[in-house]
Amino acid sequence: MAAAVAFRTAALLPNDSEELADVVNRAGLWVKEADEKLGDRYYETIERRAAETKLGRAAIARHWFVEEAGPRERGRAAGA
Repeated sequence: MAAAVAFRTAALLPNDSEELADVVNRAGLWVKEADEKLGDRYYETIERRAAETKLGRAAIARHWFVEEAGPRERGRAAGA
């Protein structure tokens, strides 16, 4: 459920934004074990829409999602 909301949110974000890469990567991490086809769809979104971002480049180099903090996660850590 949360991954679906995150993916819909990603549709509203600009291409090649760090926020987009973060949202789609995080959603992919949530679903990858339970639904590999859905995980593939999220990964393909990173390839198409976030390839020029730090997270996007890391995911593409790994050919899957990365356990790396994006801007949302770093913002939470700074506010804690």
